[in-house]
Amino acid sequence: MHSSIQLLALRATSEDDLAEQITMDHGLFVPVADAWQALGYPSQGAARRAAASDRLGMECIQIPGRRARVVRSVDLAHWLFRHFGRSA
Repeated sequence: MHSSIQLLALRATSEDDLAEQITMDHGLFVPVADAWQALGYPSQGAARRAAASDRLGMECIQIPGRRARVVRSVDLAHWLFRHFGRSA
């Protein structure tokens, strides 16, 4: 089963297009729990552990007052294109 982010990546024509689509669908920040499949992790827990130990492959932040760690939509789009190109 593909996540919505994976489907966006498959349909995107450029990094900027993907960043715009992710931002439109998910906002400026994407919870790691929503991006784990697109990032290639076997589970949400594995992605969360990687984020907590700064091994996610991109900057991960915690917004004050929220528990979930998030990544910027633009960073996620750039990461997907850098690692997978159009075959993300």
